Amino acid sequence: MSQAALAQQMLARGWPWRQQTVARLENGHRMVRFGEATALATILRAPLDHFTRRSREAAEAEKIRTAGVRLRDAYEAVAAGVCRLLDEQRAAERLQVLNARAQGDLVDVALVELRRWMRECSIDRAILEGRRRFKELGEKRDGSGEGDGTADPAPENAGELEPASGDEGEIVSAPGRAGNT
Repeated sequence: MSQAALAQQMLARGWPWRQQTVARLENGHRMVRFGEATALATILRAPLDHFTRRSREAAEAEKIRTAGVRLRDAYEAVAAGVCRLLDEQRAAERLQVLNARAQGDLVDVALVELRRWMRECSIDRAILEGRRRFKELGEKRDGSGEGDGTADPAPENAGELEPASGDEGEIVSAPGRAGNT
């Protein structure tokens, strides 16, 4: 979340914040009042102790919560992509039906290409392609020393594409604290 967006959220909750207020807070030049911390916790979906207690346990808990938020955001992005893919497949099917009896070389060529894309752009193939890319990314990270190396980047068959089936989508920190959501 940007500094300006956070300031707007705080202003909407009755706190006279501006972007500069957030910047001063992040730089440790301003303390957070308890009422402000409560509002920040709500806005940022963070526990209140994030702003009031500095402990190793709280820091680890924040890492875990951040991972959960990022996982949920990624899930939502995939769900939105699936919805869009299904919507585009339906539109392609409609075009195919509407133009089934159309005559002309250009329409025939376009329909052949559309049918090919309809076979190739299934949800199953999109998932396999995502896994292939993830595996490739993991291999690049392993080779460059990036990443923590604790997770297997993808199943063994991640790069194997099967034929289409025909059923064819920041946390603003208290002084001295850093983090993202």
